[in-house]
Amino acid sequence: MNHIDHISKYCNDDGILNILQELGEYLYNLDEDKIRIEHRRENKPSWKEAICDDYLAEYKKLIRPGPPWHQKIHDLLLDLNSRNRHKKIVELCADLGKRIGARKQALSTIYPPGGFLAWHHNADVPGRNLIFTWSKTGEGIFRYKRHIPEKSTSLSYDIPDHIGWNVKSFDWFGHKEIKRTGYTWHAAGTEGLRATIAFVIHNNPMSNMLLEEDFNLHPWSDGCFISENDPQNKSEWWKKNEKEITTMKVRSEIKENIAIGPVGVKNSQPR
Repeated sequence: MNHIDHISKYCNDDGILNILQELGEYLYNLDEDKIRIEHRRENKPSWKEAICDDYLAEYKKLIRPGPPWHQKIHDLLLDLNSRNRHKKIVELCADLGKRIGARKQALSTIYPPGGFLAWHHNADVPGRNLIFTWSKTGEGIFRYKRHIPEKSTSLSYDIPDHIGWNVKSFDWFGHKEIKRTGYTWHAAGTEGLRATIAFVIHNNPMSNMLLEEDFNLHPWSDGCFISENDPQNKSEWWKKNEKEITTMKVRSEIKENIAIGPVGVKNSQPR
């Protein structure tokens, strides 16, 4: 299967594409039944609840540290058979980081069907991320919202997955910046098998050039680099799910669980 059909429309680096193709083949052939995730507090919501607007409204009632409170994911770098680190996948991810000049790897995760990362803002780990996402079925979504206090404007992007590899880049703004920038709220969920590899990259003019020249990612807003087609992409899958996810209400037990999540940060500013 061609796992780079979509991303090759934007990325022109054969070395990167070859690595992604090999990673895609590994992911496509995974035995999904071996992705064992124990039922615990952090994966109580459904994937739709975890990324719906009502969850975000509840979560924003208190100042949050940065990482998600609810998630249903598995470590991509873990061999599903031996439960040890998968040497080949670790090497491929490291090689990918070298190809893009990454400072470090920020995330390497598998989303099983029904997996998610609930709304969060990463203000505890500010910086620019380059995010590669693979989808087996194209039935997944990345959601982004940010209110910019100084400009009294709001940004909102819902970016459905394409089958195979997808790419985007965002700046996560720190707690000390949010009076100017606002929090970079984001979430992701999926009905099909999905994976994400994210890297911390430099935030400078050379980085901007890398994103535009090597990946055709453009700054649609401050700290938000996506392709020209992403804001307009309305997959048939997202058309069927958009209204439910944007209007649904989370269950009362989930609201109660959100309320007891971690709060407070050092040197925080009001939202």
